[in-house]
Amino acid sequence: MPPRPSTDHIGNEFRMLPDESPRARFRRLAPKRVQEVIHRLRMIGNMSSSSYEYTPQEVTKILDALYSAALETGDIALTS
Repeated sequence: MPPRPSTDHIGNEFRMLPDESPRARFRRLAPKRVQEVIHRLRMIGNMSSSSYEYTPQEVTKILDALYSAALETGDIALTS
């Protein structure tokens, strides 16, 4: 059975290209996904402007969540 295509949050399909190996698919998709994460992190960083009001506790909560997600993702990738 061929692998099912997955979609991102806006419906773009990340289909395997014909004759594409799992390694090639990883190399094609990883840079795009990393750039998307970096973009989103910068958007969070933009919230440090004077247009927003936040407490140190809220900042800590955000950073803890991001750190936990990064560790979890790394653990999953390293144990696969």
